Amino acid sequence: MAHLPISPTAVDHDLVGEIAHMYARTVLSLGCGRNAAVRDRLGARLDTVARSNWPRLWTPEISLAHRLCGTSTDGDGVFESQFLCGLERAGVDVDGDIQTTGALFRAGTITRTDSPAAARLVAPVRVILEPAMPGQAVCSDPIRFLDARSSFRGTPLEAPARIATQVDEIGPYRTAIADSLAVLNLAGAEFSTWVQGAIRYVYLVQCRDDGDRLLSGSVSEFAGGVIASANCAPVIFAELLIHEAAHQYFAMMQLLFSLFTGPEPQAWHPVREMNRPASRVLLGYHATLAILGFYDALCRRANDLAEPDALIASDRKRHWTGHAIEMESAIDKIAPSLSSDGGGLYRALRDKRFEFRP
Repeated sequence: MAHLPISPTAVDHDLVGEIAHMYARTVLSLGCGRNAAVRDRLGARLDTVARSNWPRLWTPEISLAHRLCGTSTDGDGVFESQFLCGLERAGVDVDGDIQTTGALFRAGTITRTDSPAAARLVAPVRVILEPAMPGQAVCSDPIRFLDARSSFRGTPLEAPARIATQVDEIGPYRTAIADSLAVLNLAGAEFSTWVQGAIRYVYLVQCRDDGDRLLSGSVSEFAGGVIASANCAPVIFAELLIHEAAHQYFAMMQLLFSLFTGPEPQAWHPVREMNRPASRVLLGYHATLAILGFYDALCRRANDLAEPDALIASDRKRHWTGHAIEMESAIDKIAPSLSSDGGGLYRALRDKRFEFRP
């Protein structure tokens, strides 16, 4: 368990690269089916990805190729072109190979909307695939603003959020984003590394001024792509990045082992205040521990923070500590259903919490 991405201070990024490479290899095998020529051609290109770039194979471009597996799109080269877009994200020069009529998603933007495959892909992850506005870069990739038509998990974003649609709305966030990255580095280089190791695109939404409402999310079929509220304090935006990166790492771990010995039980989710599949509670607990580690490190550097940021960090640490304790109570009740790997993960996370200052 020590080598798994349990927390920002306990992660083997070589293993993360191996998981991402394994994921790409599996997608390739599933997508090519009996077409040995395409499989061999793409496999040869995958073999050229430098090992140091393997983590970058955890990317939406590969995820969308995965979602094409089993569809009847092979005839127009959609799968092959989409997979090549993923290799491009990992540093492979593929410009001469991508069929522009085939690729659906490239460099963070939907590139084709006229095919049945595109219609199937856009609907479940439309929040990500809407046309993007040029914006500030983070993690070496674009931050993009969402179009006002977007929705998230079937709910129009206009309900909880106001979407930034004007170019002049992007400017004010450039400084805030840079300040958030500075906060991550102040807590420790491992926290910015944690974010950069899993997130490829950040799509910004601006929540309405209705108190402390925040919005962030990941879509499981869209590896490396997240959304996050833009109009919040830099410390809070840094928290959202830590949070969503944790969900990406948890998805990677689920590729390695099963969490339960049998059917997945339901468990009480204290944050959502409802019964949910137990894996969702473990997902939330894993993210909570990552956030706690961030605030614990930040509170140790309180003298280097502006007073408002120091107060936010202290308050948020108390907030998330309470959630962690509540989640432990819920997970303890379904612990007998955990597999040896799932139980080991939970114990490692719980032990991590006791390393933090009260």
